[in-house]
Amino acid sequence: MKRDRAGAIIRYIFTLAVFVILSLAIGDWRLWGITTLILLIPPISLCINLYVRKNIRCRIVISTTATKNSPCTGSILLENKALFPASKLYCRLGVINDLTREENTLECIVATLAPKKSRKQDFLLESTHCGRVYIYLQSVRILDYFGLFALKVPIEVGARMTILPELFFCDVMVSPTYAFSEDDAISLKGDDRSEVFQLREYQSGDDIRQIHWKLSSKLDTLILKDPGQSISRSILVFWDKRDACPPKDMDAMAEVTASVCHGLCDAGAVFDLCWTEKDELELWRVGNLDALLHLIPALATQAGSSDCPDPDISKYGQVIHITSQIPDNGLEDKRIYLICTDKEYEDGQNIVFSSKDYKEKLEKLEI
Repeated sequence: MKRDRAGAIIRYIFTLAVFVILSLAIGDWRLWGITTLILLIPPISLCINLYVRKNIRCRIVISTTATKNSPCTGSILLENKALFPASKLYCRLGVINDLTREENTLECIVATLAPKKSRKQDFLLESTHCGRVYIYLQSVRILDYFGLFALKVPIEVGARMTILPELFFCDVMVSPTYAFSEDDAISLKGDDRSEVFQLREYQSGDDIRQIHWKLSSKLDTLILKDPGQSISRSILVFWDKRDACPPKDMDAMAEVTASVCHGLCDAGAVFDLCWTEKDELELWRVGNLDALLHLIPALATQAGSSDCPDPDISKYGQVIHITSQIPDNGLEDKRIYLICTDKEYEDGQNIVFSSKDYKEKLEKLEI
């Protein structure tokens, strides 16, 4: 806009100078009339715009969700309730990604807005990273007929749209005997032979199918497994967004979290999905793919705060912890860490990936 105004000022001064010279040289009253009109139009237009700018209304319309790397069309709906036209409107849109903390601007020009009329101005928005995008009117300025003066229009409006993370194939292999915490192992006798209530010596009349043959051979006596109650073997998928990281890493972790959860659903697992927000944790039970698809837009909305607490993992048998930082306090046996970093780190158990190779590194995941 500054370049346009500079060009308009140069053209105005040149035009005014030409008519002044012609008026002085020829002395025709009509030329003097045109010169006077050229001098009066900017201040008159400025006074009109002072009135018109208070009568401009605006609304931003855009879809609620979109995909990455795909242009999405939005609209600025402008309405002029004044009795005079808005000669030229200049709109600047601000775009903030709440997940990656990226900020950008979009600019568009509405040539003329007639009195008591509305107009729609389309714009294109495209994002290479997922996250909740906030689109707002950073500024709206109305220019006079010559484009010399720009007045700010007092409008504050915005709209939100979520750029969804893309899913990639992640084959999650869930072991039937994956770890569970001791707090979950309720010692009650039952009829589930896959769970052990207690070990004891064989007695006459016991079901021979309950004999622990491997242990019996070591102890040289028949050992029996009394069946117990079914234990709820639970999984927690925890995305820790509290640490600041580059937008590409935050985007990669969003896709990893969504794809790992998708793989768990394909494996028939029921699990809890947890992630950090500004001040609190979000925790949801995911029992099927439909439940997951409803949660993915909320999952990728915004970054987490350092004030957000850790989840209580004591009741879970296995925790898949997705983070961008290698924990300072060492790695816990209960957790499988999926760490997004460019640093060199390998321990043989946890998975380190980057924004470039996460699809290859997490094509298969065993828990």
